[in-house]
Amino acid sequence: MRLLTGRIPKSGLPESVGQADDVFQSPAAFIRTAGVFENPGEFNAKFAWADYFRQRISLRPSAVDGLAQMLAEAFTCSRLVEARALPGFMRERE
Repeated sequence: MRLLTGRIPKSGLPESVGQADDVFQSPAAFIRTAGVFENPGEFNAKFAWADYFRQRISLRPSAVDGLAQMLAEAFTCSRLVEARALPGFMRERE
């Protein structure tokens, strides 16, 4: 999956939203549930976090062990310095 920047032609869009599956949304949702970030106001921070993970974690098979590996990488990436700039980031509680 590539990061979209700028305009894309209509022919590059999926025929329906049902075809658009972003596998990086799942790690983002798990990380949010774990208390790493929250949704600030009306913005759904999960999209920014999914994009962040897309650039930093390896795509794995959709089997359970693949998801587990993606989650482990996502947790590691969620504590990098650059993650602090993401919407809703919550510092670790001591």
